[in-house]
Amino acid sequence: MTIRFPVLRELSVSGYGLFENSRSSGIEHPFSQGVHVIVGINGLGKTTLLNILYRSLLGPNDMSKDDTGLASSQHKLVDWRNRRFFRARVRDEARNALAKVKISFGARIVTVKRSLRTLQVESLLLYGQPEDATQERYEELICELSKRPLFSTFMQFFGF
Repeated sequence: MTIRFPVLRELSVSGYGLFENSRSSGIEHPFSQGVHVIVGINGLGKTTLLNILYRSLLGPNDMSKDDTGLASSQHKLVDWRNRRFFRARVRDEARNALAKVKISFGARIVTVKRSLRTLQVESLLLYGQPEDATQERYEELICELSKRPLFSTFMQFFGF
């Protein structure tokens, strides 16, 4: 069986105070081929940005600490233990903050937009066409496109 790895194509963050200033209301970055580097002094939000990317792709779940990895026959997901992570970093508790990620699996493109306050899927597109905006449908699509039988095995692509 061929596994299709996700390729990040675009990331945008809006309404999140950490990334707003007098010239911009957020971040928009298309990812072309090659290596991309995030640099800056301490306290600018580099780690928060990486967490936004991670949570945009995977949602509000983590692998169970009891999971034994690739050799396990039962991969279990548990609720993310730090659900206030993004809310705690900004004054308005990320009330209107959204993250949108576009990823491709070969020619197939999925766009997911999530609330940073709750990590709930706000919109979900496949080839630009709307899908049910739920975590369950997102996970089904990712499994189908990556050719992985379980979403938890997709999470292992990221080392978690």
